[in-house]
Amino acid sequence: MPCSPFLSRKTDPSTSADAADAAVDSGLADSHEQLILAALRDHPHGLTGSEIANRISARIHTHVSNVQVMRRMSTLHAQGRVHNRPDPAKPYRFLRDGTKVTNHLRHGRELLHFLTRGDAPLFGE
Repeated sequence: MPCSPFLSRKTDPSTSADAADAAVDSGLADSHEQLILAALRDHPHGLTGSEIANRISARIHTHVSNVQVMRRMSTLHAQGRVHNRPDPAKPYRFLRDGTKVTNHLRHGRELLHFLTRGDAPLFGE
């Protein structure tokens, strides 16, 4: 089965597409996506990628990295299942030269991720 276009780029080496195919075929990608959605359901005020990784790692007693989480977030975002915005608690970041700049959506370190309404649990569930 060919991998999702969000798991590897056309410009990546063929080994990246092979690894993406293996993640899909083994169920790893789907498992990670379900764990991410569960973590976000438990935290409706949003989580950063690192916070999601830490909560998943604690839940399954196996290390899951921020990189693994962010690989799945692009697919979930493209499907409209999650959305993100800059963390209001961290409106700025600092460049290596000390310059203070405003955070924008493309700076993933300071993003909060949220469920899109259709994936949120109903009250009382």
